[in-house]
Amino acid sequence: MHVATSDERDSQWERHRSTFRVYFFAGPGPGYSVSTFDIADATFSETKAWANNEAGDSMYSIALVSSDEDGRRGLIWLIGHDLNDVP
Repeated sequence: MHVATSDERDSQWERHRSTFRVYFFAGPGPGYSVSTFDIADATFSETKAWANNEAGDSMYSIALVSSDEDGRRGLIWLIGHDLNDVP
């Protein structure tokens, strides 16, 4: 991990309407059963609270849904990752 001071004025844009994707993983791994949900118009804290409440015995991961420069949809992992991905 690398920690450095930053200038809060160097941002060029902000988004106030985020979409998060929550993955729930059930069963023995590898090869978990996966259920995914997109959560829109919520904060990260609200999304995490919802995931905690819904998870039960399942593990979960949360990603921020975003687009790259070419408009292709992708994920920025905030908690965990896709447990079925090969490390």
